[in-house]
Amino acid sequence: MDQYRLIDLRSHALTIVTLDQAAELAEVNADEILWAIEAEGICETDLHVIAAVDEPAAL
Repeated sequence: MDQYRLIDLRSHALTIVTLDQAAELAEVNADEILWAIEAEGICETDLHVIAAVDEPAAL
């Protein structure tokens, strides 16, 4: 399951969440989050910034 970083711009708290959790917390449709991340690298709302968690590099 993919993970996303959700940053609350009010408190600057960082939380690792699933796409569904990010959509619920940011009150944004999950498809809109994916579109924004694909187009811009992040999804930014008035109160949150959402970005995909990068997979660790294989050694």
